Amino acid sequence: MQHPCNECKDTGETINDKDHYQFKAMNDEGMPMYQRPFMKGKLYIHFTVDFLDSLSLEQCKALEAVLSPKPSMVSVLRRR
Repeated sequence: MQHPCNECKDTGETINDKDHYQFKAMNDEGMPMYQRPFMKGKLYIHFTVDFLDSLSLEQCKALEAVLSPKPSMVSVLRRR
């Protein structure tokens, strides 16, 4: 499975389990502007996230294969 948007896959945005319904806006990905066909507006995305209660070992491995690698403890400490 490939990430649908190569520009945003490394942003590191996370979704809180309390925020099941979210809106996101992506600049320069929307409809062309009036009388400016080469300039694009914002693309608004509304999505719903259904969080599972548990995952099987096979599901965990499949997710790890498509998601960004887990940060190492060293890189986490360097960010502080």
